[in-house]
Amino acid sequence: MIQLIEAIGDAGTVALSRLADASIRKGVEAAGRTLIEVPHIGCEPVLVGVPAGVQRVRCWPNLGGRLESGSESDIVAWWPSLAEVPDTGTVVPLCGNAKLDVQQRTDFLIDLLKRLEQTRGIVRACEPEAPRTIIYTPCIPVEDVDAFASRYRGTLAFTPPYLGEFPGGVCITVTQQVWARTDAYADDLEDLLYRHAR
Repeated sequence: MIQLIEAIGDAGTVALSRLADASIRKGVEAAGRTLIEVPHIGCEPVLVGVPAGVQRVRCWPNLGGRLESGSESDIVAWWPSLAEVPDTGTVVPLCGNAKLDVQQRTDFLIDLLKRLEQTRGIVRACEPEAPRTIIYTPCIPVEDVDAFASRYRGTLAFTPPYLGEFPGGVCITVTQQVWARTDAYADDLEDLLYRHAR
């Protein structure tokens, strides 16, 4: 996060996607910058009302799994384990190492979403461009999400509380650990969601 704050430099105001990872949001706020929240439609940021000259930070990907487009003047918070390197902007790598299987994991997630959406009440928030996305659910109990997350670390979490537009929302991430056992992960996730769809 220090690299990101250094890239922002002395810009006092930062425009950041509403779907930025919570750690990015906290880091920018902790650095004493004024935050302008960029709204979204279908997980895609909509740059409405952002004044000219404000430093924009794009997420690559954001929580919905979208690769936020923009210009050369943007700073791009890049998750190397979840996306290929961005081709525009000042790129700041965050946690994780670059992986060669990003597209395969994304394809797996898209197929998994089709399977999960056969369960009543499960709907994807958008079409992911990375191995991460948000789904609407019938509100899974916290203890069940925690138990699942302890078996498959970093793969399932509630959307942050300030994202009220995703009722019952959970963020799915197809990590390297999941990639090593996709069948078990898919079965267990489907079972978790099905148990709460009644």
